[in-house]
Amino acid sequence: MADSALVFPAGLRLTDSETGAPLSGGVIRFYDAGTTTPKTVYSDSDLTVAIGTTSTTDALGYPTSDGGSTKTLIYVGTAPYKLTVETSSGSVLATHDNVKGAVEITDISDLSVVFSRPVVVKSLNYTVVAGDQSKVIPVNCTGGDVTITLPSAATVGDGWFITLQHAGSANQCIIATVSSQTISSGHINYSTSMALARSGEEVTLVSDGGNWRAFGHTSSLFKSAQGILSIVDLLSSPPGSPDQGALYILTATPSGAWAGFAEHDVAQYTGAGWVRITPTTDCGWHAFVADENKVYRFVDSAWVVEDATTARSGTVQLADATAMEARTAGRAVTADLVDRHPAVPKAWVLFNGTGTPAITSSYNVTSITDNGTGDYTVNLGVTFSNTNWVWAGGTDAAFMFEADRTTSSIRVGLTNLASVRVDASRICLVFWGDV
Repeated sequence: MADSALVFPAGLRLTDSETGAPLSGGVIRFYDAGTTTPKTVYSDSDLTVAIGTTSTTDALGYPTSDGGSTKTLIYVGTAPYKLTVETSSGSVLATHDNVKGAVEITDISDLSVVFSRPVVVKSLNYTVVAGDQSKVIPVNCTGGDVTITLPSAATVGDGWFITLQHAGSANQCIIATVSSQTISSGHINYSTSMALARSGEEVTLVSDGGNWRAFGHTSSLFKSAQGILSIVDLLSSPPGSPDQGALYILTATPSGAWAGFAEHDVAQYTGAGWVRITPTTDCGWHAFVADENKVYRFVDSAWVVEDATTARSGTVQLADATAMEARTAGRAVTADLVDRHPAVPKAWVLFNGTGTPAITSSYNVTSITDNGTGDYTVNLGVTFSNTNWVWAGGTDAAFMFEADRTTSSIRVGLTNLASVRVDASRICLVFWGDV
């Protein structure tokens, strides 16, 4: 549908301005605005039926489309135009130039709206101005802490906003307010300053007309550890010189600057003060406590170390040889260290001592040496730390006694009831000691 405008109201008749008589045979001429170039006009609002560049009035002064008999309405498009009104003899009665055409109406389906947010990098201290509305400001604080001072929330007004991002590889982006205005997010109040502690951390700050509200805060807490809180330590009172962004789990009854907090809260230092973060019941949070090198999780309404117990699953530290020998509690045993426990045999063997000695089954025994009738040396595949180890043995046909030992072998003898050396077909020995 074309944008068009009606030149004369429907029913309007042209008259002689001096006599008031109908302008019979008068001629209305149309031109492009400011020129003598004839302009085509139309008899329909869609601008499809052209009537030429002139219209002649009938005997009653009404415009016509055919030179004087068929009454018509006259339409033009959106471009400005000029018209003249003449008598039938050619005398000009009136001239009107730069007459506005139709108002151009844009179809909403043709509209395309693009929301633009300029990005301006800052690497030095900067005071935000009202003209920075909606900007994104990455702050490169690699060379040292950078302070970005917000304008007065009262001056810029309700709804004014800006986004700030830590874009450095170190240090802090410190966001400061004026006139003691506060920055808050939900129930968390950052007081008059807020620190972006790690690279990639960002926040959008919106004025409520009196103070600042933080929205879309990508916190360093979760960003730095992919969902695991990086906790410095478990304390009941604030440390002397905390780093900005540092996190602590509160124990017992908090005191000092934490006096209003509660046990099991998480406290973060913003660079200007402490922010309290209270986990919700069974929130599932995990935390790595650097001072202990342990993982905690929030169960029910308390932080619980991830160490496994007989009542719950959890993290278990593997035992080494020393832990096995000392029987250290709470350590997981791997197959290669089972024999390091004091109560576990370090070697054993079952062999046939008749003829050439033959091992039937064994563990950590390499060979049997036949020293003669009823006389054997058992060679171990493990070396004891000293000769103060113990053994037990048995045979199917004789008495067994120890003849000699080293840290890696034992010589045993067999006799019958008459104390005569004899061989036996089933001889077994088991060994314990420190290896």
